Amino acid sequence: MERVIRLVFNKPMNPTFLLNEDNYTISGSSQVIDPIVIDEISIFDECTVDLHFIGNVKTGDENYKVVVNNLTDIYGKPINEDHDEVFCDGIGIPPDFVSTTIIDSDTVSITFSTEMERNTVENLDNYELFIMPEVSGAAYVAIRECTITFSEPMDSITAQTIGNYSLTHNGNAGPNVITANLVDKVVTLGLDSNLESGEYRVHVRNIEDLFKNVINPLWDSAVFTI
Repeated sequence: MERVIRLVFNKPMNPTFLLNEDNYTISGSSQVIDPIVIDEISIFDECTVDLHFIGNVKTGDENYKVVVNNLTDIYGKPINEDHDEVFCDGIGIPPDFVSTTIIDSDTVSITFSTEMERNTVENLDNYELFIMPEVSGAAYVAIRECTITFSEPMDSITAQTIGNYSLTHNGNAGPNVITANLVDKVVTLGLDSNLESGEYRVHVRNIEDLFKNVINPLWDSAVFTI
């Protein structure tokens, strides 16, 4: 996760010096895991600069220090040596969302990068659960027709886009899809050649449910046999 330290000066600064990474040193306490290397510098306005770096610092209660040198204002006056450093509170660094783990059919465990405030993590309004649709089956219908069934009602535009389907026959390229007609959770696919004996796998991609959740890539195909 990218992190940003924003430095605000009391007057307009020379942008050339602001954009020089060698003019900044970031150090800290036990919060610092690795030496902090600035990845990018961007100027927010004439008095403000953002130092971008990738998550080397943990959220916590301790401070770390930013020291600047060789900076001048737009008139060429150097930075005041008595005010060339600032301490940043580690609490100001946002935590990372690390992972989710399915415990059982009713429980999902969420892991964050640091200890979280209890009232906010236990507030149900702070969560949205998005369930990805899945392919649940495929079936032979007629000599040039098959169906594919999804786990929930699907979006009519993406589900009826023929380019979102492909077939393989015994592991090789199969017939091309020329029509796709959706009814609730089932799409009937019209094909450009006859289905012969063997195993067919129907693959889908880029298809969304009614809430714009894209098909689960772990469950994006199904097999039928003739």
